[in-house]
Amino acid sequence: MRFVVVMLLVVVCVFVFYGTQIAQSQTLSAPLDEAFRFLNQTMDVGHERFWIFNDAGTAENHFSFKAILPDGNAGVSMDECWNREPYSGATCIRCRFRVGGVNWGGFFFQNGIFYDVKSEIEQNWGAYPNAGLDWTGATELTFWARGSQGGERVEFFTGGAGWSGNSPTEPYPDSFPRVSSGLVALTKVWTKYTLDLTGQDVSYVIGGFGWETSAAVNENRNISFFIDEISINRPRPDDLRFLRSFETLPTLTDSVDVAMRNVAYTYDNALALLAYLARGDADDLRRARILADSFVYAANHDRFHNDGRLRNAYSGGDLMVPPGWEPNGRIGTVRAPGYWLCSDNSWVEVESGLSSNMGNIAWVMIALAAAGQQFNTSDYLDAAIGLGEWVETNCRDERGAGGYSAGIRETAEDQFALKYKSTEHNLDVNVAFWRLYAITKDAVWRERALHAKSFVESMWDEREGKFHTGTDNSGITINEEVVPLDVQALSILTLRNEESLYIRALKYAELHHRVNNGFDFNRDKDGIWYEGTAQMAAAYQQVGQQEKANDLFVLIEAAQTSTGSIPSASIDELTTGFGGYYYKRGHVGATAWYVLAKLGTNPFWVMEPEMSEVKRGALY
Repeated sequence: MRFVVVMLLVVVCVFVFYGTQIAQSQTLSAPLDEAFRFLNQTMDVGHERFWIFNDAGTAENHFSFKAILPDGNAGVSMDECWNREPYSGATCIRCRFRVGGVNWGGFFFQNGIFYDVKSEIEQNWGAYPNAGLDWTGATELTFWARGSQGGERVEFFTGGAGWSGNSPTEPYPDSFPRVSSGLVALTKVWTKYTLDLTGQDVSYVIGGFGWETSAAVNENRNISFFIDEISINRPRPDDLRFLRSFETLPTLTDSVDVAMRNVAYTYDNALALLAYLARGDADDLRRARILADSFVYAANHDRFHNDGRLRNAYSGGDLMVPPGWEPNGRIGTVRAPGYWLCSDNSWVEVESGLSSNMGNIAWVMIALAAAGQQFNTSDYLDAAIGLGEWVETNCRDERGAGGYSAGIRETAEDQFALKYKSTEHNLDVNVAFWRLYAITKDAVWRERALHAKSFVESMWDEREGKFHTGTDNSGITINEEVVPLDVQALSILTLRNEESLYIRALKYAELHHRVNNGFDFNRDKDGIWYEGTAQMAAAYQQVGQQEKANDLFVLIEAAQTSTGSIPSASIDELTTGFGGYYYKRGHVGATAWYVLAKLGTNPFWVMEPEMSEVKRGALY
């Protein structure tokens, strides 16, 4: 009997111990899983369905040219920025019909054409080739609508551009005739409607959606009605694309949320690629490959340049412009980031995204080199080499301690070299060049890595135990106005074989950047910069200070939002000292840094090459 009791106690104890361990493991993994959920959902926005209209100016919208039916004399108008009681998001479309003139009218949402000789998008009724979108696989178009008063009678439709009845009249029409809802009597309540596409050839679509009405069917009265969430059931999980960098609020008035709504920063997407490689399950690797392929495509399909550069940012949603759009005579170019300014009905490009900063390109080089190692393909390595050559050609600097300058600033009218030099950029490119040397065994990359490293070393302040941010435009004079956090943490992660020489940088950060148990970007301590706090966690792990890293994980996870994102900052307008700000918005970059640190991964060395011929540390 004693034996049975003892064995029972052992079983109970073992169960309690392992049950506790499992519960703790699940607790620890939950924030990490939630962070990946955020990255996945952000990556899939606009690709789980094919959107015609989701919100005013969002990157996932298609068929942006609105052709008036029958012509400009019709008494119809639309406001895509209507923000009173939308079905979802910030806006819906208010549609108005006024009795008079031809007494019927409507709008046809077209893909349109944009050729080099044209200054704006123009309508296309089927006269132009290669200007339709492929909806193959779609079986229905859905939308939500409501009337202002109820009883408004409207016909909704899709397709039929370039057709008369059941016969095409133009050489390049829609691949199917009009599919109509018939006359619909709207109510004052948002109601979902469906257009059945079953059996239709939807392989070439130039007219995605439309509506029309008349005085006769509305008892000669003016009407107003509203439409929202127009889409088709065509998922595109494997299309090339980038993740939009920030979660934004559904508003038209906050300039930050409007301006950042569609922006997919190159740096953030390189980090996301590395995060997917670091965890490495089947779906992670699928997504990593999409991002790597997107970078390769972007480098080869710029709207202006043929030199293989990448820009600081691109648009979320579709990676490339739609068919029939050929800016500067180029087909399939990548889309620049921008937003719809409702106040004056204009499209505004985000100018900071047009430039090419060397540090951002270095991060992509690192990510592509890692992807090349993971997938054993030369395509990504070749792209990383091409980017490295661009950096060498455009950024190599012999002033002062050498290194590489910041890159090229580009506007809609001009471009010019950025002459200052950044310590953080040179830390990044040092690793990028080193990884290319380790893979290719080509000594030219070793020389370039050392050239970057010599500048980094010159920025070390032995007296205070910190790294300076870099130089001013002279390329020689140190910029002492701002001391950023990132170079203190990243120096430990990049110069890992010399961490004992620079470990004081972490102590400097603790003294000058620590705020509310986290870390600020600069020394004014006005709030927590979560991206940099995650960088510090990774740096602590690099030097074996796991308890300090764990404390930061607790802080970061407490700030995690309901979507799984890590916000960029703990407050709005967290200062940087460089004129820019961080905001309390979910951020792909901050989330990816948290993921990488939590996984115990140094992002600079994900999928590090085997050191069979080049020994680790040979650069140093």
